[in-house]
Amino acid sequence: MTDPQLFGVRSAIKGWLSGSFILGGILGDFGVLIQIILVIIAVLLFTDSWFPYGTATYGLSSLTFFIIGIVATFFFWFAGFLTQYTTVCLAIVIIAYSVSVVRRAKNRQSFK
Repeated sequence: MTDPQLFGVRSAIKGWLSGSFILGGILGDFGVLIQIILVIIAVLLFTDSWFPYGTATYGLSSLTFFIIGIVATFFFWFAGFLTQYTTVCLAIVIIAYSVSVVRRAKNRQSFK
């Protein structure tokens, strides 16, 4: 019997990004609509890290990096770089999920 793995990189990244977006949506001065969108993205990312499709769940790493994302966002907000930091986080999410969609589409075509 083997011990289950406690750390998952994808879960950690999703936790970090969701923590960043949740605090960015609260502290940011982006306008109400953008802030609501950031909070919704954060909730969806955190939910996806706890209930992933087709992969294992690593709740401890997701929750730990959620807190780290909140702390990092606070420091970037305090330093005055919240907009740039949020833009980089949003770019990471767009690129990662675009790659994921392309991979799933290729896998579906290979089964046909």
